[in-house]
Order: sequence, then C-alpha cells, then structure tokens
Amino acid sequence: MKLVRSGRELPEGPVVVTMGNFDGVHLGHRRTISFTMKRAESSGGIGLVLTYEPHTRLVVSPPQGPFLLTTLEEKLLKLSDLGAEYVAPVPFGREVAHMDPEEFVRKVLVEEWRAVEVVVGYNHRFGRGGEGGPSLLRKLGEDIGFAVHVIGPVVAEGGVISSTKIRKLVREGKMEEASRLLGGPFVISGTVVHGDGRGRKIGYPTANLAVPHRKLLPPDGVYAVRVKLEEEVLPGVMNIGTRPSFEGKGRSLEVHIIGFGGELYGRKLLCEVFTRLREERKFDDVESLRNQIAQDLERARTLAGERRQLL
Repeated sequence: MKLVRSGRELPEGPVVVTMGNFDGVHLGHRRTISFTMKRAESSGGIGLVLTYEPHTRLVVSPPQGPFLLTTLEEKLLKLSDLGAEYVAPVPFGREVAHMDPEEFVRKVLVEEWRAVEVVVGYNHRFGRGGEGGPSLLRKLGEDIGFAVHVIGPVVAEGGVISSTKIRKLVREGKMEEASRLLGGPFVISGTVVHGDGRGRKIGYPTANLAVPHRKLLPPDGVYAVRVKLEEEVLPGVMNIGTRPSFEGKGRSLEVHIIGFGGELYGRKLLCEVFTRLREERKFDDVESLRNQIAQDLERARTLAGERRQLL
C-alpha cells in the first residue's frame, strides 16, 4: 500500500476510486474495497481508496464523546492488510463540507484523482449536507463520463452491518460480536507513557497507554488481548478503568503483556481486544488481587491459543 496526498503522486493509468469514512473497516467496507481493487486489476488501472480525515461527523456534527472505531493510523494498517493499492486521506474541513455534490465530484474525484470508475456503498452520502447519493452519482457519471458501481449492504448477526451498530456493541463491551462484524478483532493502539508503577510492585508490570481522545473504548473492565509490538505478537490482559484497589484517580488503560520483560516507554502498542473477562472491581487486599490477576492471565493465554490461527 502506498499513501498519497495528491493525484500527481499516482502513476499514469485509469483510476478506480472508492470513497468514504471507512471507520472500523468492517465487513461492509471490505466488500466495497475488495470490489474496487478487483475492478482496477481487471481494467489494468489503479485502485485508490479515498478516506476522509478527520471523520466527516467530527466536522459536520461533532459527537459529545469518544467516537472513532479506528484512528487514522489503525485504519491505514487495516487497509494495508486488505491489499489496498493506494490510499489518500482527504482533508475534510469546512471548505469540502460546503461543496455541493457536483462540485465535489468534478473537483475532487475527476480533476484531482482522475477517476474513471467510482465505487460506493449503497448508503454513501457526499457533498454539502449529504445531498449527494448513489443515484446522483450515477447521473453525474453519465454526464461527465465515469462508471459508477454501487455495493449493496452486507447482512450478518441478523441485520445490516454498519459502523453505528458496531459502536453500540463496543460501548456495551460485546467484543466478540463487534469482532465478527468488523471481520477481525477490535483494535486499540497507543503510546506507552509513565504510570505510577503499581503493577510492577505486585509482580505484574503494566504498560500505560495514551490513546487519542476521540478513540472509542469499551466500558471499564478487564479484557483478554493480543499485543503486537513490532515483530512480536504476545497475549496479554488489558484493564480499562479507575483502578479502585489502588484508589486511582481518572480513567486509565493498562496492559500486562504475558512473557514480556523489556522496556516499553515511548513505544507504540497495538492491542487486539478479544473478550471482556470481568468487570473492574475493588479487592480487599493485594493477595486477592494477585490471585485474580493470575486467573485473568490464564484465561487470556487460553483465548490466545484458541485464536493462534489468526496470528
């Protein structure tokens, strides 16, 4: 995958474009992106994914709290894994948000990115106020001279897959259900920062992760995870919450990586969240906490073993 910022960075040839927020890069998005890459390959052209940055809702109608299933960095990793050929994060600000649909198509898709084919999901909206949709895109394609392909909904778990539905599952801590709709584990990435060292003192050192404030997190609790650290992939346990046993102040996210004893400060971790093991709770003494952590770690090892085919 190659990251591009301008149509001038693309090689010569017909460009097959798909566009959207692609938050989560879920199974519905994957079908659209896969179709785009296949069309590019069959036509001898270039497959291009345009993804808005930031998410359009953060500009048009900002949510009250954390919202994103995937940060830009996480999204790009997923797109790379899917085999996206070229990816362009399109800066989405007031200027783009206020373009009428035809102006957006002419200036962005055709003039800037040289689109000869455009692939969109059945519910994709574009242009000022979301006035543009698949039917208008088809009409503009006929007028301007590009082909349009509309990908229908993907149904699973008794309904149409959407980022909105997956956000609800994550907020409820239903990580297995969310992962099935995503097509893989929900991921949380962040930079390791200094904490208070409490975990190390009781024999289970943890990495404290600083996560972008717009990143949606599951509810407080203890989760089984798999941690990707450069070339290593190791099981672990993640705690999200206030650490009541230590009278913690403020919400934090900590990860104990099973079998790792190196230095982590300043490094980036990517955690794949498998399941919620239990609620966060206060223990009467350190020994009770140690015993519970040992049980959590054993369950996490088992879950990692069951999912080893995903490594």
